[in-house]
Amino acid sequence: MITIKKILENDTKDFEMEITKQIKMIKEKGKNNNKKNFTPEEKKEMHKKLLAMKEFFDSEVVYVEDMKLWDTSFRKAILNMSCIPTKQKYFLNEIIFANLSDLVKIHNVFLGEYQKKHFEILKRHNKSKNQETDKNLRYSKEFIIPIDEFVNCYDLEYATSALSFFLQALKNYINYVQTLPSAVYEFESLMHKNEKFKKAVDEWFVKNDVANLGYTHYFYRPTTKVVRYSLLFEAIVKHETNPINLQCYKIVNESLGPAIQVLDLKFKERSSFFNIYKLMNTFVFSEKNFSMFNLKLMDQRTKIEFNQQLITKSSVIKPASFKDIFVINNIMLICRTRETQFYNITIDEKPIFLSKYEMTKEKISFFDMSDNLERYFPIYFVQKETLDIKAIYFTDTYSRESAYELFKQMLKKAVPKCKEYNVLCRKNNRYECDFKEILCIFQVYGESEELEQKADEPIVFESSNLSKGEMENIEIGNKKAEEVVSVNTSVVEWNVGMDIKNDYLVNETKAVKERESYFNKNSSAFQSFKNTLFEKFYLEKHRGKKEDGNGLPLEEEIVEESDEKTIAKANCCGFVKPSDFFTIDIRIECEKKIKNESMTIFSTKNGIFKTMNGSMIKLWNKPAKKFLYDNENQMLIYQIENCVYISAFTSNSTSIKPQKINLKITDFFIGQTNERTYLVLTIKGDYNFCLMYVLSVIRSELEIRVCFEKKLYVGQNVESIEFFPEKLVVACNVFEVVDLKTLKTQQLIEMYDPYTCAFLETIKCLNAKKIFRVNEDVFLVCYEGVGFYVDRVGRCVQTHISFNWEEEAKYFKMYKKWLFVLSEHYVSVFCLMKGCIIFQKGFKKGKFVEGERKPLIYNETGLYEMVMVRKIEQLTYREDEVFVKSEVKGKEGSKASKIYSEKRMVKSDDELIKSKTVKKEVKMRKPRRKEETKIANIEEVYKLENKSSETICEIVKMYEEKYKNYKYMTLKLV
Repeated sequence: MITIKKILENDTKDFEMEITKQIKMIKEKGKNNNKKNFTPEEKKEMHKKLLAMKEFFDSEVVYVEDMKLWDTSFRKAILNMSCIPTKQKYFLNEIIFANLSDLVKIHNVFLGEYQKKHFEILKRHNKSKNQETDKNLRYSKEFIIPIDEFVNCYDLEYATSALSFFLQALKNYINYVQTLPSAVYEFESLMHKNEKFKKAVDEWFVKNDVANLGYTHYFYRPTTKVVRYSLLFEAIVKHETNPINLQCYKIVNESLGPAIQVLDLKFKERSSFFNIYKLMNTFVFSEKNFSMFNLKLMDQRTKIEFNQQLITKSSVIKPASFKDIFVINNIMLICRTRETQFYNITIDEKPIFLSKYEMTKEKISFFDMSDNLERYFPIYFVQKETLDIKAIYFTDTYSRESAYELFKQMLKKAVPKCKEYNVLCRKNNRYECDFKEILCIFQVYGESEELEQKADEPIVFESSNLSKGEMENIEIGNKKAEEVVSVNTSVVEWNVGMDIKNDYLVNETKAVKERESYFNKNSSAFQSFKNTLFEKFYLEKHRGKKEDGNGLPLEEEIVEESDEKTIAKANCCGFVKPSDFFTIDIRIECEKKIKNESMTIFSTKNGIFKTMNGSMIKLWNKPAKKFLYDNENQMLIYQIENCVYISAFTSNSTSIKPQKINLKITDFFIGQTNERTYLVLTIKGDYNFCLMYVLSVIRSELEIRVCFEKKLYVGQNVESIEFFPEKLVVACNVFEVVDLKTLKTQQLIEMYDPYTCAFLETIKCLNAKKIFRVNEDVFLVCYEGVGFYVDRVGRCVQTHISFNWEEEAKYFKMYKKWLFVLSEHYVSVFCLMKGCIIFQKGFKKGKFVEGERKPLIYNETGLYEMVMVRKIEQLTYREDEVFVKSEVKGKEGSKASKIYSEKRMVKSDDELIKSKTVKKEVKMRKPRRKEETKIANIEEVYKLENKSSETICEIVKMYEEKYKNYKYMTLKLV
């Protein structure tokens, strides 16, 4: 018996052998299987069998005639139309008719077999009556067996003909079904755009007397015919008395079921793919700096989860309007409505990533007030980190509740989760300083200190990890069904009692004033902007030299004006005014190399500091923007203002002796190749070009020498530079590979194949940020919004894995098999094996500790350590959450319960509410821990008892009373 799996895998040898066996058996037994004597009941059943076979045969004749008319007559009509170009004529013929001619040929074969059997039955019947049979009836398209008298049709059957050509017909039907969605769309699109073509099509239908059928009848005629076959065969089987024929019909019916399911599956699959393909071609962003790649439409598992036209309000200062809402891959798109499916879809707002939002259906009155939306039923989507609120409105509660439950499931699926690990963000009190003043931190490891690694946790993924089975099971955006674990409702539902109203209105008002100030020529912001431009282009070369208290020049002219003219003549490009720096060698005195101990260097507004073994030393009075430390040459490189300084530095140093490089730079990088250590300085020039100075670093016993090596130009700002044995990879607007010997540059990602071309087309508006070496052959390239894998020659590999940062990424760090990403408002953790996000937390303006091997992040709130803990181990305290867990190996149902800080107590500025609203005693099970594990006092972060009797509604009323003046402010804004 044939199955769906065998059809899809093209494993039909057993089925073919079974068919051959059955047909051979019927032919052998058919010679001696002619029954001559029948009872009245058998004669009656035989008459009904003939009627059923007549219906089957007539249906087949009509079907073939319809397909011939469509395949021949309409094909010629299109080729003869003068209203469409010749190229389009052949394109339409190829896509509309596809392999229809092959289907017609097969069904003509079926008809020939049926006609042959009919003629043999009629000939035998006439012979019993001593009558001659007209040979012209052999090819008659009418049912020639008489049905008004008894005819012996005991051995007549259609099953063997169907089985003989079953597999050949099925392949042709699958090919036809796969092109059907695109054929219908292209035909309808041309009829919509070309009135003359539409008129010509209508005339053809009228001319052939089929105007009442329409073109959809002919497009879907083959698919409806296949489904009807099972009904027609069942009608024959009901009255079949021959056991051999019944056995053959049984095989036909058992085979038709899987065949129809396969056709249905292929049609749905191709329709889904084609709908996504149409969206890729019709989606247009109103903001051009966003990439289509972020929507992951190129993935074959992409599906449209929600599509409806609703009243939408995207901000308190924008009026509500009727929009088309799409949800694709857990991304909500707010689009302008369109008249027909053939117009472009303009995405009005930035895509809404549901993983970053919570929702509520309770009224937020200040948000809806200005649009008179009281009679509608809203669902609000709130992003606390960016103070963003979106709302969609329904006309009745039933549709709102249905959509609410659907969105709740979508938000639960979008919540980052990991089956194997819990990600903790623990506060680290390593430095006793105010992190509001921290500018940069650099961690230096001792030479004898090695990175600790667990044996069961390989770094990134090796070829053994990416086995064939794992590669097939990897998902991109949507989690697999078994990975979607239960999520508490509180994770996706927003508590309207939270005090976001004040911050939201202040944020929106500030944004509006900033936008308006730049367009008002009399405003101070516009004047400041104009003065800044004037100083940048006209006053820069007239600045004087200034000295600070320590003797460090804050600003210096790079070269004298007379020298600039001389150098400009020699420099034909002239994008950047180079200095005479390359004629100078910098020599720095240093002591003998020692074994460095671990230390940390950081900078605040008060200067540069070093911490080691718990003690802190001030190294310099001026703040530095950036640090880099070369452990090989024991050299510290740092940037103060727009200049870079170099100092010999070890763990024993208590001060620094800066050696200035007389060049105003934008950034600097250091790294090693096979030959030596290189220091690269970048300078931003005109026309978005960037000049790179490559300096070589050579250390002798008592001296460090830094001398000019080469210079080259690249496009746009340099975000990062990675050093490889013989080449550099520069991340600017694209990834450029630079050969240090010849200075030849080449793009890393080349257009080798259509898939790579499609990748580059979707990310052409994004700038390159960082490249990581995963193994000898695979690299991870990170752009502002996306990331994917390439091989050493720049071809896209592991195309089933892609990364979507969901917000413009600023900083990256790879640690073991995870990628840590910092954006403006979030810290995110991605799995390198699958490309999916497994952790996400609000973290504004965060940075990584440079030089640190482990993921250490900091912002003005403090220093935090990202820790990956296996779920079979005990969890520890996290600053804004309390993890209560007792999970043992083998118990899959146990999960960590999270108690969020917003749920612990409700606070207000004037202390109207001092405790939680529900009186309830909660018993918490203490986690088992080692003696040295420190857990904060739970009473300080979570109050178990509640002394307040107010309900949530009363709390909301109190907030409305407090902020009632904002009602007038809202009306004023709109």
